[in-house]
Formats: sequence, C-alpha cells, structure tokens
Amino acid sequence: MISEQEIDQVVAQSIEQVKPLPKDLVLIDPAQSEERKQAVRELLTAQGLDVEFFSCAEGMEIEHCLPEARRYWLDLSDEQVVELFKYLPKMGSSVPLALLPNDNNKNAQSFFGITRKLKEAVADGVDKTKVVKADLLMCNGQIVLASVVLGEKLGARAMDDKQDAPFWKQAWLDWKETYQAVKRSTPQLFKIKTGKKQSINTAALSIWVEPHSSSAAITRGLETNFNFNDGRMNAVIFAPNSLMGYGWHWFKSYVLGQRQLTLLADTFGLVQSNSLRIKAQRDVEFFIDNQPHQAQEIKLDVREQAIHLIPGRLLADDDTTRKTHKEVFKVQGLPRDADAIEKVGKPLPLFDQAHEEDYKHVFVELRQSALTTSPYMVLMVLSTLLATFGLMANSTSVVIGAMILAPLMAPIVSLAMGMARGEGGLTVSSIKTLLIGLFLALMSAMVATWIVDIQYVTNEIAGRLNPTLLDLGVAVVSGIAGAYAYAKSEVAKTLAGVAIAVALVPPLAVTGIGLGWMDWSVIYGSFLLFITNLFGIAAGAAITFWVMGYTSFARAKKGFGASTLIVGLLAIPLAFAFWQMDQKSSLTNSLEGMELVINDTAIRLESVDVQWASTPSVKLNVVSSQTLSDEVFDELAEALSIKTGVEAQYRFTPQLMR
Repeated sequence: MISEQEIDQVVAQSIEQVKPLPKDLVLIDPAQSEERKQAVRELLTAQGLDVEFFSCAEGMEIEHCLPEARRYWLDLSDEQVVELFKYLPKMGSSVPLALLPNDNNKNAQSFFGITRKLKEAVADGVDKTKVVKADLLMCNGQIVLASVVLGEKLGARAMDDKQDAPFWKQAWLDWKETYQAVKRSTPQLFKIKTGKKQSINTAALSIWVEPHSSSAAITRGLETNFNFNDGRMNAVIFAPNSLMGYGWHWFKSYVLGQRQLTLLADTFGLVQSNSLRIKAQRDVEFFIDNQPHQAQEIKLDVREQAIHLIPGRLLADDDTTRKTHKEVFKVQGLPRDADAIEKVGKPLPLFDQAHEEDYKHVFVELRQSALTTSPYMVLMVLSTLLATFGLMANSTSVVIGAMILAPLMAPIVSLAMGMARGEGGLTVSSIKTLLIGLFLALMSAMVATWIVDIQYVTNEIAGRLNPTLLDLGVAVVSGIAGAYAYAKSEVAKTLAGVAIAVALVPPLAVTGIGLGWMDWSVIYGSFLLFITNLFGIAAGAAITFWVMGYTSFARAKKGFGASTLIVGLLAIPLAFAFWQMDQKSSLTNSLEGMELVINDTAIRLESVDVQWASTPSVKLNVVSSQTLSDEVFDELAEALSIKTGVEAQYRFTPQLMR
C-alpha cells in the first residue's frame, strides 16, 4: 500500500516536470539604449531563445534581486561585471554566464575571450556544452578581469586592436608602441615570492599578471600554457638586458617565429602560481584593468573555479581544459641580487652588458693566454715556416694550413682586453708575447728563405705587398670575431683563430722573406699590412668587449684613444693605396674592350694590365685585321691619353686577326 508521503513525492515530481524551464536572462546596463536592447533581443530570438531583460532596481544589491535563469547574458560594463562576480560565488550560483560585448566591457571581453562583434559573441554563448568553471584572480582584494601591470605599461593596446589586423601590421604596431617605451624606461627592483616560497630579487621594466589569456603586446607572442582554470595566475616578467636585446627578442618572435618562452629566456621570466607577493622598494604605481593604484606590496591570489561561464572563440579549447596545478618558476635569464641593484634606475644600454661571473671567467682565461709559453713559441715557428714554404711554392692550400696552425689569436685578444679595461699588466704581458712571436716568425722566415735560395715574387707573395683600407676592414672584422668567440664560450674559438690568422701569418712570413732577400719594397708592403692588421684586430676586439659590457667607456677611453691614433696614422698610406687601386681599376675598365678606328683601321684593345705609379705603365694587346705601322701606334697612344685623361706609358702588343 502506497503511503501518503510517497503520493506527495510523486505529485511534486509531476509538478516539477510540467513546470516551464527558466528563461535566458539578459542582465543589461540601465544606460543602454532601446536600440541596443532591440538588437540584442533580435539576435537571441533568432537563436530560438526565450529571453527577458533585467536590471536591479536602484539601491538594491544584486544578490537580493537576481532571479533564477537558464543562462545569464551580461550586457554590462566592466565595473558591473566585477560586482556580479563578487556575489555569484556567495550565492552558490551555477547559472552559466555569457558576455555581450559593448564599449564599456573591454576587460571583460578579454576575460571571456569573445570578439567585439555582437553576432559572434551570441553564437559563442548559445553553446552551453562549453560551460567551464573559471578561476578568479584577486589583487589586493580586488577582482581582476584582464591584467595587473607593475612598472611600465608596455604594449597595453586594447584587445580589439589586434583582432582584425594582419600579422605584419600586428608585428609593426607591437614594435612601434613598445620600443620607444622601452627606450625611455628604467628598471625597478622587485622581490617576487610564490605560494611555494620560491623567490627572486630582480630588476624589471614591467610585470604583467593575467588570469589566463595573453592579450597585451608585450606577452602576445609567447606560446606558453596560459590555462583558463588550473588554479594558477600567470606572471610575465619583462626584463631585457639592452635595447638590442629587446630588438632581438622582437626579431625572434615575429620574423623567426621562435615564440616559446624557453627561447626568450634572456628577455622574459614566467611565474605560474596560485599565490604571489610582489614587493617594491617603495610605493609604486600599478594598474588593475587599466585603473591606477599605488602600494609597496601587491598580493595576488587565485579563487579556484569560482564562477560558471561560456568562453568565446578567442580562447582555444586547450586553454579551458583543467590540467595541472604545478607551480612554474622560470627566471633563469633575469638579473638577480647585486646585478639587479646595479640596473635599477638606469636606462637600458644599447647592447647587452656582461655579468660579473662572465667577466671573471673571460679575464682569467685571457690573462693565461697573454703568457709566453713553449707551445706558443713552437707553433709560432712551425706556422711561419709552413706559410713561408707555401708562399714560395705559390700554394694557397699550404698557406691556409699555416693560418689554422698559428697561435696569434690569444695574445691579440688579451691585448684588446687590456686596452679596453686599462689593465696595464695584461697589456704589457700581451705585447711581450706578441713581440716574441714576431721575432721568432721573422727569424724563421729569413732562415727558410736563405735555405731555399729562391728569389721570385709569386702571386701569393705579391698579394700581400699592397695593403689598402680593405685590409683594415678585414682586420677589424677578425678582431670582432675573436673577441666575440672568447666572450661566448658556445662559439667555436677555432673559427675565430682562423679569421685572425688569415690577416696576420702570411704578411709576417712575407716580411721575413723580404728580409732574407733584402728587398725593401717587399719588407715595407708586407710589414705595413701586418701592422695594420695587428692594430685593426686589437681595436676591433677592444670595441667589441666594450659593446658587450666588459668595460665602461670611461675606463676604456685611454686605450681607445691610443689605438685610434695608431690606426689613423696607418690609414694614411692605406687610403693612398686604396686611391691608387681605384684609379688602376678605373683605367683598366675604361681600356678593356675599347674599339677605335685609327687611319681607317679598326682596332680593339684586350688584356689590359696597369701598373700604377707617378707615370702609369699600361700593357695591352692591340687586335686588328692588318699590320699596324709605328704612326698608328703613336696616334693610338695619343688618342688613349685624350680619352682616359691619364698620361701613361703604353706598351702595345699587336695581334693580327684573320
């Protein structure tokens, strides 16, 4: 027999089944126009929804007036959305929220991941299967929709500005808006501590803390796990070492497509945690959803799965999948402690500055390299002998072997560091080692020349007798390569050694050959090339050490002044030789292939060889179809002088063409 209690339960269930489902409720800002309401109504009705519009009466709190609904459509301002988020967790509401975009809720648009287009937002909000439980980020007790920014608001362009822009325009706008801000900004000191007590004292231009999405220019390029509801906030610490460092980050991100945070560790740090404490030296201005605040300590916490919402299409499905609570603390590339304090309040340098640990490692290695050792002397003799025999045999491959064997890189780079840092002991030790190497090389080349007893200027020798400004350029580039290789241990130093040896061993061996022949023209040309390359390499390396932050300009200016004076004096004969080379090239090009008619005879000039001097000597072949008389050659010489504007001595070799 059925009890009265069971009968009442069945009746209640029947009534519940026939009870109409609640409608969709549009929570609308009272300030919205009737036209706006009508547009929203039409779009929702077109989706087959039964909707009502609702707004609390003035003076009433939303928790006391909000009716039950199948879904809440929010056509509210950012401030009204925040107020709603305050009360929904208290009410225990599980009604899903869908946002309708308007001009007053851009931060909420970022939180929900919807576009500015009302029709698209409605289409996204209709799908209740996408409902997720979203975390809320709190900053000093306030709800955060989009972001918390400490320091400079770099790249704080509204989210809608990026949605419709093509990739190239987005990249350009990001560069344009951030570079100038980076240039005028100075790092601030922050102490960052996570929920699991991991901490760092660092200097940063800005810190962006976001609930899940990354809509700001400064973090937009990072392809990392900014998850929607994993119980963690995402703090991106922006701390480039230099302006060039930021430019390199932008290039890697947009041009090379290297957007993983692991590839940008020299610019960014990432902290993902459920709790974060950020403390500054004094009260600093920070922004919660673009609204300014001031405090010395910023407390950030996550309220897990606080509200139910329907995310928009700008949030990938992967972003709304609850994954891991694991705390992330990737700050390896950020300045720390004393290094951070050194950077505070100073504009970013143009180039990256070396850390103290880097300097100690490089300086110890270069001090050792400046010493004269027995392996250095043996290799100096062997490489010079190899170069001497290769030059005499006109063998390029043998000369290259000598270049690889030469040990000159170490003392030259050590000399450059001594000049850059004003280290007298290192400079003197390097010069001493170089002079010993120079003496051994010249003696070795002289003895080899006497033994071989061949006095013939091969092409390999001749190529090192007329140095120009181009050779100075080769030397400077070689010096840059050598210094960079020593500063960056991951670069193979043998490559830099080859580059330096190319510019030094062959001319030094030619000088020794000239001494063996007692030919002063050979001695002068080759030794000028050697000295030019030596000081060009040293100057290039010293400037590179300065650029890379191993010294200050105030400390290096004396060494820079001395090297600049020497290179400037050497540049005088080099510039004259370059001018001669240019004149020779111009005359050769103007004569080669020239066609003339002399005394009704067609003539073509070929195989032009110019030796430039006060009166240039020109050898060339004169091709014609008949034998030419002396009068024709005289007229040809006169015609060429008029055409070229150069008074030269011509040596014609007639060639008959049949």
